Amino acid sequence: MAILFQNYSKSIRLCTDGFVFSKFEKNRWIELFHSKNDFLPLFEKTKQFFGKNCNDITLIASKNPPILIPKSLYDSDLKEQYIKLNCKIPEDSAIFEDEIDNYISIYYIDSQLIKPFAALNYHCIHLSTLLYRYVHQPEIEMNAPHLFALYNNDNKVDFIFKKNHNLEIINSFHYSSEYDIYYLFLNIAKQHQISINDIQVLIFNDPHKSIEKLMKNLVPNITFIL
Repeated sequence: MAILFQNYSKSIRLCTDGFVFSKFEKNRWIELFHSKNDFLPLFEKTKQFFGKNCNDITLIASKNPPILIPKSLYDSDLKEQYIKLNCKIPEDSAIFEDEIDNYISIYYIDSQLIKPFAALNYHCIHLSTLLYRYVHQPEIEMNAPHLFALYNNDNKVDFIFKKNHNLEIINSFHYSSEYDIYYLFLNIAKQHQISINDIQVLIFNDPHKSIEKLMKNLVPNITFIL
């Protein structure tokens, strides 16, 4: 279980092909995947997995990257318009807000995905927000002026990039091989005209160490975190 979720002892990640249930119990993480095609109703699966205490659950969104709006310009009444200017969304989508640095991060979730949890006391957060908050914990020592951090999830990564300690990019990226991730990293460095030696790289959730095998000898300042 990635350390990224350590402050969320009961969570459900909303994935493209289903749901990942996670809980911290008896000093260990327990996970269960629930396919969208599973015949068992999702609400029943939730009660079975979390037991009687199935409130205060965190729903973690990650299907689409969030949109960042500077706090000084943000108007909550316009959040649907902000989303629709950037992408097409289902008519019955629910829109949520997180705070990241000097921005409001907004993202949508198809209402059909969260409808089964309507009877529960839940709150939503985006995976990118968790990633950002984790790398800004006091125990994470920054030893470079720039930061590239990503969370790996099968053939997709969610990542953030900071230049001179300022947030520049929050996005997601589908890849077919680990080389795609490496070239993404090189492309960001080239676009921003900075040396890879000046970028601190944090890679989360690489259980098979496939990314590590490729990048550990190519990127000078890299840390792998499970």
